[in-house]
Amino acid sequence: MAETAITTDAEERPSLPQRDTGLRRCIVSRVKRPRAAMLRFVVDPDGRVVFDVADRLPGRGVWLTPDRDFLLKAIKTGRFKAAFKAEVETQPDLADTVTALLDRRLSELLGLARSASQVAAGWEQSQQFSRRNKIGLVVVASDAAPGSRRKLQGLAPNAPVMDMLDSVTLGQALGRERVVNALVSRGRFAEMLEREAARRRGLNGGQDDGAAAMTPGGEGSNS
Repeated sequence: MAETAITTDAEERPSLPQRDTGLRRCIVSRVKRPRAAMLRFVVDPDGRVVFDVADRLPGRGVWLTPDRDFLLKAIKTGRFKAAFKAEVETQPDLADTVTALLDRRLSELLGLARSASQVAAGWEQSQQFSRRNKIGLVVVASDAAPGSRRKLQGLAPNAPVMDMLDSVTLGQALGRERVVNALVSRGRFAEMLEREAARRRGLNGGQDDGAAAMTPGGEGSNS
């Protein structure tokens, strides 16, 4: 399955989270949520279901709550076929592909934020960075020690935390061998990373879809 990469051309730089405030209905739970919080899937020219990681692929889309259990259920029970009203091919490893694409997107966004001087990696650099900038996101490696996490969060106690990438993956994104913690200044990259981290977090396990449910009066059409 082809992966969708983030390009760095000026006209193709990652956009801010979708301004569309309409709701999209999950094909498994049938609960409506803002489209920016959902996973969009389309059918490629070969009739395969693919994840639209950047929410920009052409064609009719169907939507799923970012929840691994829901995704596995959609694969096993033919929900994609029913939603697309067509004979489509669903790869058995689609859940792993979705997770990998979201991890890749997070890494690429971190790299772009670093190029824009909106990231500080490491404890000493983060301390200095927090004195000069308003912090929009705390980044902690999934394999970081609890004490390291608490120490970094103390620099920006009100900022959201992204903690699903390990230290080697963070290091690759930020041009180092390993990175245990980092801070992202407030701005578009912090907003985008927070959004993508929220979608990625649900792929770790079950999520209470009803807790984030929206009122049924919103727009639920596919697009």
